[in-house]
Order: sequence, then structure tokens, then C-alpha cells
Amino acid sequence: MILSKIFQIELSEIAWDWFWLLVGLCAIAVLVIIVALLLTSKRHGSRRIIEYSELQQSQNIEDGYIGVDMSPIKLIGAKGFAITDMRPSGKITVDGADYDAVAVLGFIDDKTPVEVVKYENAQLYVKAINN
Repeated sequence: MILSKIFQIELSEIAWDWFWLLVGLCAIAVLVIIVALLLTSKRHGSRRIIEYSELQQSQNIEDGYIGVDMSPIKLIGAKGFAITDMRPSGKITVDGADYDAVAVLGFIDDKTPVEVVKYENAQLYVKAINN
């Protein structure tokens, strides 16, 4: 073959078959990558492919997507009292509204005054107020 004369190598017919198979597969791989890039580019690609390769929608509450309610963050520093035993989670009331909460340290008995110290991962955290 011509390549064996150029590179001064001796290969069997089977080795040359494998060599050309490898060259062909590499060429096909490069061609597939080029075609994929062209199809997904905005200049050359079809609009249908681009619609599936890019985020085209927003996640609205009306569509069923729910975010974390951040309104309880305003309760940080507010005082209330436990309406159930908190071992360590339970219920508290602050300004006449009931909330689920977690005691930061230890257990808190019901009717114990508490203070909201943080709001994290949609959960209020409280500590007992010592009188």
C-alpha cells in the first residue's frame, strides 16, 4: 500500500483493515459532531431543535411549580409561646397565628414563652425565653 511505502512500515492485510476501519470511524465521529453543532446553532439550525435544546418556559405557580414561602422570615425576633410540647418540634403561636417550629436547644414545654431566632428551609427555629 501507499502508506506502508511512505511510513516504511510493514503491516498485514488484517492490520490494514483495522487501520482503515479506525480512520473511517474517526471521520464519522467528526462528521456527527459537526452536524450536531450546526443543527443546534441559532444561525443554521431549525427552530424545532433549538426549542428542545434551550429552556423556553418559566416555572409559574399557575403551572403547579411551588417555591418556598418566605413570608415567615419577618417573624425573626418575634415573641410568642409554645402551644404544644416541643420535643424538639411542635407548634407555636406568634401574634395570634399558629406555626410549626423547631426548638434550637433542648425541649420546650407548652405555654413556655419563645422567641423566633431563625427561618431556614421553610422552618421556624425558636428558643425558650427565660423570665
